[in-house]
Amino acid sequence: MSHPTPAQSTPAESVASVAPPGPTGATTAANVESRALLFAIGGFVAAAVIGLILFGGRDVPLAGADSLGNVTAVVSAVIALVVFIAGYVLSYAEPSRAWLRDVRLGRQFLDIGGLAFAHAVLCFLAFGVLFKLLEGAFIGAVVFPFAAAAMLGAACAASSYFVYLSAVHMTTSRVAATMAIFLVLGLLTSMLTAGDPNWWKMNISALGMSDDLSGYVFNFTLVIAGIVITTMANYMTAELESGPLTRTDETTTDAVSRGRARYVKWSLVLIGVFLACVGIFPVDDFFAIHNTVAIGMAVVFAVLVFRLPWVVPGLPRAFFVVGYIFIAVIAVTAVFFATGYYNLTAVEIIAFALIFTWLIVLIRMVSAAATDAAASLGEARTKSAAEAPRG
Repeated sequence: MSHPTPAQSTPAESVASVAPPGPTGATTAANVESRALLFAIGGFVAAAVIGLILFGGRDVPLAGADSLGNVTAVVSAVIALVVFIAGYVLSYAEPSRAWLRDVRLGRQFLDIGGLAFAHAVLCFLAFGVLFKLLEGAFIGAVVFPFAAAAMLGAACAASSYFVYLSAVHMTTSRVAATMAIFLVLGLLTSMLTAGDPNWWKMNISALGMSDDLSGYVFNFTLVIAGIVITTMANYMTAELESGPLTRTDETTTDAVSRGRARYVKWSLVLIGVFLACVGIFPVDDFFAIHNTVAIGMAVVFAVLVFRLPWVVPGLPRAFFVVGYIFIAVIAVTAVFFATGYYNLTAVEIIAFALIFTWLIVLIRMVSAAATDAAASLGEARTKSAAEAPRG
């Protein structure tokens, strides 16, 4: 194994750079909370002023056209987009972002943009659903203009606070959680707003065939989710290249560890690109391309599952078994479809759920292992410093 020069970092030090800084870091936890509170205040003031302008002197319904719910969804999404980018930029110099500074600038813009849009859409969907529920609870109720502006401000203050903290503390596990929530909310919204109540009798891609809100939400959700998956690939690579999970024995070189990490990275990138293309090319207009990328995503997933024990041998054996079981379940549902027992929508939903559940568990396991490695490195350094001879 080659020895690093003083200007280089060891693999274990790379893991340590992924771990969040402690109290001695460039930004303390108290400073982060203070900044989050300032962004929340800014979000409240900006949104309340917008509310006073838009609502004027009229009473506002909770949901529907020109309602408090619609305005809150849109304004909170825009503010969340701005706050996330600001939070990410402000934390750019932190030790936990050291690996990101080595990534190409164009790739950084794509990663930050994808995550920012995901958080914006999460706010949009969350408040849209919330006010729809409130409308059902307070049938016929309206909100006075000043109260409506205050509620808009409060909603945007909460969004600003939590989105800022999410941006500053963004890790591989947080990216995975963001993607999961984003996908579920986006797909459910598309299903609930579908103009054709019998869309499920065809396939799940039928949601993206319409020119209404349902179609736009479905396709946009897949595109942004694809970008977020490629972002997760970058985060995971920084953790896998640390070595402990991608080495088979003490003779394995750093170059081999990096090669294995990059195999996982490019597999995830391909899955993300194929998923985005499913949304970019609706099945009714681009039948061949749509089906090709959808099948390609499943093939890349299956190959990754079967190769993972050799590529990342440090993962628990139970996780590998779970991957094989998931593939077997998908194969069985495909047989049920071929025999007419299941329709295509059922097979797609099952396959979709299993694939992304497996990806999220993989990401969380790798992230946990990297955190453990960073903690072990810290303990080793402390022990070495204590045992070092004093002059």
